[in-house]
Amino acid sequence: MKAALPLGAARYSTRAMPKRIVQPASDDPVQAVGSPSRALDLSRSRTHDAVLDILKAYKLSGNFHTNLDAVLKDMGIFDKVTYRIEPSPAFAYPDRRHVAFKPNENVPNDVFDGIIRSIKARIGFEEPWWGRLFRQVKGS
Repeated sequence: MKAALPLGAARYSTRAMPKRIVQPASDDPVQAVGSPSRALDLSRSRTHDAVLDILKAYKLSGNFHTNLDAVLKDMGIFDKVTYRIEPSPAFAYPDRRHVAFKPNENVPNDVFDGIIRSIKARIGFEEPWWGRLFRQVKGS
């Protein structure tokens, strides 16, 4: 017999969600004005390929959250940042994931800037040539 859930209760276990994902909230520090956060467009396929290389694996589940955790751990910055994966727009590239990063309390801004640059260099999203061409033609 299933137990009844009170109205407004979550239908899923919070234990099933990775602990490094910050759920959007009205008092979220990533959205706060003056917060030293940075948003990046990351590539799902580059993240997946990086994790395959890191773990020397043949096949993975394809879970972007887990893959991003593994890449951040390999880069040695897992404990230095907190991130939030934002919803993708309806007509976005299927490979692009928009992720907002925020430094932890003990990370200086210059170190955080270096972290963001290294994440972007390793798994950042690169718009395909046909996307740039389409934007140029559309803008003309």
